[in-house]
Amino acid sequence: MRLLSKILAYAAVPCLVAALLISFIGRLSGDKVWIKREYEKLDINDYTGMSTDEMCTVYLRMVDYMKGGTDELQTEVTVFGKRTEMFGEREISHMNDVRKLWFGVDTAKYILFAFAAIAAALALYVYRRSAAAVLARCWLIGICAVAAIAAALAIWAAVDFDSFWILFHAIFLDVPSSTFDPAESLMIRICVQQLFSDLILRIAVYTVSACAVISIPAGIVCKTSGAGRETAKNRLKNAKE
Repeated sequence: MRLLSKILAYAAVPCLVAALLISFIGRLSGDKVWIKREYEKLDINDYTGMSTDEMCTVYLRMVDYMKGGTDELQTEVTVFGKRTEMFGEREISHMNDVRKLWFGVDTAKYILFAFAAIAAALALYVYRRSAAAVLARCWLIGICAVAAIAAALAIWAAVDFDSFWILFHAIFLDVPSSTFDPAESLMIRICVQQLFSDLILRIAVYTVSACAVISIPAGIVCKTSGAGRETAKNRLKNAKE
């Protein structure tokens, strides 16, 4: 039972990190204040032919549609002074695929949180007084493994974001249906690469910060429990002498 509990505790670490990541994607992707600042920084109005406020409105509508907040995606926008439909059939089909993907990912988030909670509860039951030390050690070892994988992905994205983004679509979405010509697609014109790379960086920073918040007390618990064991050994040794 102890071995099973420890295996589950190690497995719970990437599950908890993934659940936190998904939570921050949901929270930060629809941050109105940040999105407006981002579009102002990008300064792509001449490229898109749209005002900053209208780009923000359309982007947030896409996020709202993805999360199921609305079933109506299509909207009219002003592009270089002319009113036109924002989304074509291919864009709507693509966003429908993204919506289905998000529903699956968002559901997985609750399963991952539940698994982590069950693993922690089992450790508390099996290890009782030493459960905190066991969980802390499992977290620190597990988070180092997760950090190594995350660092490799971060370097890849920084060096070649295009191939990183293409692989993401190859795994989770259909690449051909996700490829648009900016000259013809208003949606892809407002969703420039820099917007997504900045958003991914922001999500990563929040996730790493959350993991750090957990790692600090975990490290303290490991250190104090290690010192406690050493003290107990010394006492036992002195008693024998």
